[in-house]
Amino acid sequence: MKRTLIVAILALHPWAALASTATIDFHGDIITMEGDSPCYVEAVVVKGGKIAFDGDLEAARTKAGVEAEMHDLKEHTLLPGFIDTWGHFSLVAQDTLGVNVSYFATEPPKTKAQLLEKLRSEGKPFNGWLVGTGYSEALLSDGALMLADLDEAFPDHSVLIENISTLTGMAGPARRSLLGFARVHQQRSLPIQRGEEQRKDRHRHAG
Repeated sequence: MKRTLIVAILALHPWAALASTATIDFHGDIITMEGDSPCYVEAVVVKGGKIAFDGDLEAARTKAGVEAEMHDLKEHTLLPGFIDTWGHFSLVAQDTLGVNVSYFATEPPKTKAQLLEKLRSEGKPFNGWLVGTGYSEALLSDGALMLADLDEAFPDHSVLIENISTLTGMAGPARRSLLGFARVHQQRSLPIQRGEEQRKDRHRHAG
């Protein structure tokens, strides 16, 4: 009677049986991590929705058992789960195609001249574009980079300076003309408030 009841429950809830089945992913580029370094393994075992093992295929078979489901990756790539939804994984990959001019760059630029020189010396055009990423005018002691600065430094190149927010940017003259912006009427930079000035300004607007 007891055995019949268990069979009946599993029949009504087939997911209960599937949840305990181990799976083995293999035959692909399986990337995991050892500290800060990527590590390639032959196989990954998943049991009960959790990774139970990663390593060579024979050890994975032993860990998973004879009834394990085999998932042939067919030389595709298996990556760790990306649970940080604000991580912009693809954007970080895209930024590797440009020159890092942000505060966390190696030798971050502190003036407009340093930024332009960094872009000129380290830049490798991609699809015709020379791109600088992570730009922030707060880093520059002599004020914000202006379109006139780009026009003078790169009159014939397709240049894009991407703001660190990734929401705005500046394009050089070669691309502005293609987009129909042949003439810039006016551009100005607002002063950046810091410390006590910012607190006083908030207090003044608060009444």
